Amino acid sequence: MFDLIIIGLLLLLLIIRIIKTKTFTTSVLFLVVLSYIVIYLVPTLNYQDLSIDRQSLMKFYLLFLVALFSLIMGFTWKNKLLNSNLQRIKRNQNQSYWIYFITAIILKIAIINFSSYSENNIVKGLVFIMDDISTIFFFGFIYAFFMNGKKTNYIIKSLIIVIFYGLFYMADVINSLKGEEYSRYNLLLAIIIIFVFLLENVKRKLRFSTIAIASCVVIILSFQILNRGDMLILKHGTDTINALQFNVTNYKPFLILYNLGFYMIAIPLGIKPLYYTANGQYMLDILGYSSYQVASYPFGIGITGVVDSYWNWGILGVIFFFYCAGFYLKILRNNAIKYNSSFLYGIYILQVCKLFLLFRLDFSFFFGRLIVILPVLYYITRRFANENKHNKFE
Repeated sequence: MFDLIIIGLLLLLLIIRIIKTKTFTTSVLFLVVLSYIVIYLVPTLNYQDLSIDRQSLMKFYLLFLVALFSLIMGFTWKNKLLNSNLQRIKRNQNQSYWIYFITAIILKIAIINFSSYSENNIVKGLVFIMDDISTIFFFGFIYAFFMNGKKTNYIIKSLIIVIFYGLFYMADVINSLKGEEYSRYNLLLAIIIIFVFLLENVKRKLRFSTIAIASCVVIILSFQILNRGDMLILKHGTDTINALQFNVTNYKPFLILYNLGFYMIAIPLGIKPLYYTANGQYMLDILGYSSYQVASYPFGIGITGVVDSYWNWGILGVIFFFYCAGFYLKILRNNAIKYNSSFLYGIYILQVCKLFLLFRLDFSFFFGRLIVILPVLYYITRRFANENKHNKFE
């Protein structure tokens, strides 16, 4: 009963904060709700069939609400959440964002060429970094293209975006047609991003956006059915919580911190243990796999970003890392609005959509290689800030 009272109080505080700061008008809250419905709701309703005891489930939900409250607090720090008028967020006049699209395609081609050297950890680390940068460039361009102009029909523009997307993820498209291994999460992330694009612009073309959003929701919600392994993610999380409670494993204070940097590059330099990821540690410590089994295991095992942060620094880790995630999203959003840049807003939406991967897998899918990404984001932001200032004087 006591745990239900605490959960109820946290939920009440969360709702009050959301209403007070009008966070319900942003995409962040929509992604949180969507992530919960797709990832946690069905396993929660079937927790007994998954051999999850009630006490572990309550502890997970306590951590989950602490994470959400910290995320919203970081996102609305000092209540300074800038209002956005998306009608005014237009591309800059010099069409410079096409350069980012071309760069993204070039980086993707380089990634495909480097894939044959994937056994080398340094090359693998560079591939991860190039993939992150190209993804930022690409989705910034896509949103700028989506927002640009009033003459182009929404349906035609959407078809063009699909073509661009197929070009960007050509390797996955070809592999899927051949029946070979491909990243289905690239497809899912794209659908979620398009969903948010339309959601942010629903007032511009109400009928088209409503139909498209409904289609995206159906596809996203079907992900649980198409990928039944996701039913076990909540169990992986509660198993990790129990393992910490009964000293089967210990806290990993540097687990997330390693993922903020070069991720794989640190391995051959002797800085990072080989399987020092949430995925690897779960298989080693909790499932009892050998190092060889972990290396040869073909799939990743998600434990949720909530439990990942808890595995690092306990409840303080949940508060700190989710607060940082919210503050990070706030900075991206405010900069896009401040500098009137649809390109920067596209990057913000990309990171918001990565909340789905954060709640499903672990923090490496949200903060991974951040040491490299932050300077890139700073450069792009300063460039658009200077262009915005120049346009004001013209």
